[in-house]
Amino acid sequence: MSKEDFPCLTYTRDLTDWHDFIRRTPEEYEAWIDGASKECETLELKILSDMSQEEKPIFVDTNISIETLRAIADHGRT
Repeated sequence: MSKEDFPCLTYTRDLTDWHDFIRRTPEEYEAWIDGASKECETLELKILSDMSQEEKPIFVDTNISIETLRAIADHGRT
């Protein structure tokens, strides 16, 4: 996973000191949380796409947003 593609998910990997983590402003922390959720959604959609080729039922506990799920879901399927 590259820092360029997933800066929020790799943020803690590159920290040199725990102080860097706690010195963020509330706005910076919120932006990191929101960014990590979006990056997780991107990864999960890729993983689910790959898994769907196996034609088996998939149970998902996910970070995919409700808006995205509504856009991509087959509404007639349960």
